[in-house]
Amino acid sequence: MKWFHDVQKILEIEPEEFLAYLYGQQLDNLAKPHSNSTKRNSVFYHLLSFLRFLIMQVRFKKSFKTPSKVDYYFFSGTVNQKLALESTLHKIYVDGGAAFGTADRGLVNTNNEAFMYEAVSVNGLDFLKVLLLLFVRGGSLWYRLSRTHPPLAISSYFDIFCKSYFYLIYFYSLLKKCNPCFVITANDHNVSNRCLRAVAEHLGIKTVYLQHASVSALFPALSYDYAFLDGQASLDCYLKCESGYARHCGRAKRGLVFLSGQKKELDFTQSCVNSHVGVAINMLDDPRKVLELINELVNVGLEVKLRWHPAQLENDKDLLKKELSEINEVEFSDPDCQRVSCFFSGLSFLVAGNSSIHLEATLIGLRSIYFEFNPASSPDYYGYVKFGVAVKANSTKELISMLKVERSTKPPTMKAIRHYSATYRGKWQNREGELVADTLKLIHAGEPISNLYRVATGSVGAEQVIYLVK
Repeated sequence: MKWFHDVQKILEIEPEEFLAYLYGQQLDNLAKPHSNSTKRNSVFYHLLSFLRFLIMQVRFKKSFKTPSKVDYYFFSGTVNQKLALESTLHKIYVDGGAAFGTADRGLVNTNNEAFMYEAVSVNGLDFLKVLLLLFVRGGSLWYRLSRTHPPLAISSYFDIFCKSYFYLIYFYSLLKKCNPCFVITANDHNVSNRCLRAVAEHLGIKTVYLQHASVSALFPALSYDYAFLDGQASLDCYLKCESGYARHCGRAKRGLVFLSGQKKELDFTQSCVNSHVGVAINMLDDPRKVLELINELVNVGLEVKLRWHPAQLENDKDLLKKELSEINEVEFSDPDCQRVSCFFSGLSFLVAGNSSIHLEATLIGLRSIYFEFNPASSPDYYGYVKFGVAVKANSTKELISMLKVERSTKPPTMKAIRHYSATYRGKWQNREGELVADTLKLIHAGEPISNLYRVATGSVGAEQVIYLVK
C-alpha cells in the first residue's frame, strides 16, 4: 500500500481544491462561458460523469509498451498543449534522446504520429485504486467544498475535482515505471497537468513548463524547476499571480525562467490571395452574437472564414454550422482537422475577442482586430490592444470600416510583438521548440547554456534568474 501512502501525502500538500486550481481557488473570478446548452447541475450527475470518464480510461491490454526508462516524458491534455510540445519532442526524438509522450484519448493518432504517443489509460488494478481514493476521500471533499466554496463548485464541477484521483494514480504508476529525468507539460492550471507536477515533485523528478497560450492573472504562480515563457508579458503576469497563490497555497517554488518565444510552429508563407476575414471564437463568445456579426459581414460583401476553439461545446458548433453552412461566403476551420497556419492562409484580417490567436496572427504578419462579440467581463484581458499588438473595433460599424480599407489599421511595432514573444525576428523565430530541446539537453548534460541565453536585467529576487534568448 505504498502507493496509497504516497498519494495521500501528495494530497496533504496539495488537496483536491488546489489540484483543480481554477475551480477550487478562482471560481468566483472565472468568466462564465456562453452556451446554447443547459448543463445539469447536481452532485449525483457529476459523480456519474466522473465514473463514466473513469470506465472509459480502462484498458486491460495496451497497444503500446511503456518504456522502462526515459530521460524526457511529455504529457499533453489538449490539442493546443500537444501543438506547443510537438517541435520540442520531435527535436529530442530525432537527435536520439530517450523521449516518450502520452496524451488524453482522442489526441493520439498512431497512424500519423511522427513519433510514438501513448493514449492515457489505466489497467484494472489502477481502476480499483482510483475507486478506493474516491471512496476514502470523496465524502470529505464534498463536505469541504460545501462549507468553503460557492455552490457551483459542487453542482457543476464536482467531477473535475474527482479527476484528481484518476490522474494522481495514473501519473504515479507511469512515472514509477519509466522514471524520467524531466517531465514536460504545456499547462499549469488544469487538474491533469497539476497532478503530473505534484507527483513528479514527490518522486524527485525535475518539472518543466512550456507556455502554450497567453496567460492569465487567475493562474497559479510558477512552481516548476524550469519554465519556458513566451516573453516579458507572460513573466509580468506570473509575478502578479504570486501574491494570490501565496494566500491560497503558500509560497511557490521559484525555478529558472527562460523567455524563449511562442512555441507553436507557424507557416510564414501567407497566400498571396487574401480575400477572407478570419473570425476566431472561444467559449466566452456568445454564438448567437457571432452569427449576427458574420451575417452583417456577409451582407456588406465580405467573405468569412470561421474558426472555433478546440474545446468549443458541441451544441455551439452545431448551431453555427446549422445557421451558416448554406452561406457560400462562409467557410469553417475546424481546429481538429486544420492547423492554425492553414486557417490564416488567405486571410486579410483576423477578428477575435479575448484570445491568444491575436499573437499567432501578428507573428506571421496578419493584421489583428480585437472585437467583443458580447460585453467582456475583462476587456483586453491579455493587453494586446494596450501594447499595440491588435487594434480595437468598438462597434460593428467601426469593424466593417476597418475591414473595408486594407491600410486602415496600423501594424504593430517589433517592440510590441517582442513583449509577447521574445524571439520575434530573431534567429530562433519559429524554431522555439528546437531552442527548448537544446536547452534541456544542455541542462541534462550539465553543460552551460550561456551560448543560448543571457541573464535578463531586472531578474526577480536572489532565488530566481530570468534568461533571455540571445
